[in-house]
Amino acid sequence: MKRFEIGQRIDKGGVVFEITGRTKKTVKFVEIQHAGRFNEKRSEEKKKKIFEWPEREIFFVSPYEVEA
Repeated sequence: MKRFEIGQRIDKGGVVFEITGRTKKTVKFVEIQHAGRFNEKRSEEKKKKIFEWPEREIFFVSPYEVEA
């Protein structure tokens, strides 16, 4: 099963999600706009519940569905 790991970056559309921490049931992350550019913009750290699907972990951030 694919799992979220601290430091992992996941690209969804124009936003990159960087995992900053996790527990068994939750994940902490920051949203990064314009990742790797001079005008990179990071959001405040957020916390969401992890859902376990048969082959991977997932969490929902409106309007994104972020998969490990």
